[in-house]
Amino acid sequence: MVASLVFSLGLLLVVPGAKLFTANNLLVMAWADRRISSYELLRNFGVVSLTNFAEAAGLALLVGCQGIRC
Repeated sequence: MVASLVFSLGLLLVVPGAKLFTANNLLVMAWADRRISSYELLRNFGVVSLTNFAEAAGLALLVGCQGIRC
């Protein structure tokens, strides 16, 4: 029960307009159909991975610093 609540809260906390890495895995189908290049695919994966990491680190910092001087 707790895991399902935390998962849905995580989806709600994603910055508006941002993409989750799991959703971008469908780009592999466009790459396989040669609609996008390998560079575009890897660039997208890199940008999405870095921004998801930054969001996760920011949220961890926000939650971890509550009541503590950071």
